[in-house]
Amino acid sequence: MIFQMNENHGRHIAYSPTEAEYNEKHGWKTVTEEEFYAGIYKKSEDATPKDELVNAYIEKFGKKPHHKMKPETILEKINANGS
Repeated sequence: MIFQMNENHGRHIAYSPTEAEYNEKHGWKTVTEEEFYAGIYKKSEDATPKDELVNAYIEKFGKKPHHKMKPETILEKINANGS
């Protein structure tokens, strides 16, 4: 996975070097995983990984994910390009 950010479009994960290269030509910046996830959610000592994903989902979409949504699905929605 190649983590990328754009000041106008937010965050995106490119899954191939070709995609990442194309994105870089169009204003995206490749960053480290730490830079990518910095500030997405507030970390707390007692938060579970799902709690952190829920916080990231709320920040991106302004509402909680469906209560039956699995963590991997939440992450997929957060990383989807288009929102």
